Amino acid sequence: MSGLRLRRVFRPLVYRIARRLAKSGVSPDIISVCSLLFAVISAIFVFVSQVVLAGFAIFLTGLLDGVDGAVARLLNVKSRRGAFLDAVIDRYGDLIIIGSFIFYRYKVMLLLSYEIWVMVALLGAFMVSYSRARGEAAGAGNLDVGLMARSERLFLLTVFCLLAVFDPHLPSYGIIILAVLSNLTALHRIIFAIRELRRTDQSAG
Repeated sequence: MSGLRLRRVFRPLVYRIARRLAKSGVSPDIISVCSLLFAVISAIFVFVSQVVLAGFAIFLTGLLDGVDGAVARLLNVKSRRGAFLDAVIDRYGDLIIIGSFIFYRYKVMLLLSYEIWVMVALLGAFMVSYSRARGEAAGAGNLDVGLMARSERLFLLTVFCLLAVFDPHLPSYGIIILAVLSNLTALHRIIFAIRELRRTDQSAG
């Protein structure tokens, strides 16, 4: 599934921006902080129900999330400290962006209350990242599997925010779809990791 990642689609754009920033000597850490700043800006737009503008800010959050890593590779300054900082900023960004939708004016109810769907979406976003981190640390190999990695989550929210020009309730449906798909992705990664770790344990035994 990793071969279908959106980051592959946007890679030319990401590296075009990264090359210019690298020539300017911009630190990858600064780009990561800017990514978080756009997450905060998007949350403010959601809070005031200007979700179309929020959609552009969310897109920039995801774009810069790719640019910081590209700049680090171009400048050959990749480090465990930088990777750790990037991961922490990403989690804060997810929390800020998805959590802001609790305050969105045009809420919908589908089986569960809208607020619960937002919390389920937050849980799914966290578990997608956590299951990969813990699984890979345990020796399960590359767990970049499943549909809703971070780039896909942010792109989905971007699309549904932009669709608000047709119906202001659509971003709320986007949250529900995100909640379902992100948790399915987390479950996929958990099952994949358990299977790989069992195979590794049996081989070692």
